[in-house]
Amino acid sequence: MTDEGRSSSVHRIPVPEGAPTFAVPGKRPDMGVQRVRVGELEDLPLRRGKLVCAGGKEIALWRVDGGVYAISAVCAHQHVATLHEGMRNGSTVACPLHGWTYSLESGRAVVGSGILRTYPVAVERGIVYVEVDEDV
Repeated sequence: MTDEGRSSSVHRIPVPEGAPTFAVPGKRPDMGVQRVRVGELEDLPLRRGKLVCAGGKEIALWRVDGGVYAISAVCAHQHVATLHEGMRNGSTVACPLHGWTYSLESGRAVVGSGILRTYPVAVERGIVYVEVDEDV
C-alpha cells in the first residue's frame, strides 16, 4: 500500500523509440513524467544529503556507493523537509529531528512508521536528473 492507502502498481508510459524508459509506481498512464536536471554529480556530497526542488517537490539526494538516491525530503513524522540533513547509515537515512529512519531504496520506514516517495534518478555525462510527475 502507498502512503495514501492505495495499492501501488506500475504502468508503462509510452515514450519515443530509443528514449530511456522508466516506470513510476502509482502513476496513471495518462499522466506524464518530467525529467528535471537537479545538478552535477561532482557537486553531490559523499557523506551528506542535498536538498533540491523538482516539479514543486522538496527532494533529498543522497550519493551512495557510486549511485544516487532521490527521496522526499519531508519526514512523515513532523512533515518538515529535513531528510537531506539526516544521518546516513548504509542505504538508510535518519531524520535529524526525532530519528525516524527510512530506506533510501524503498522509502519505507525502518524506525518509526510511514513511507516516503522515492524518485527515479538518471546520471548522464555527470548531470543528475530526477523524474517527477508532471503537473496536470
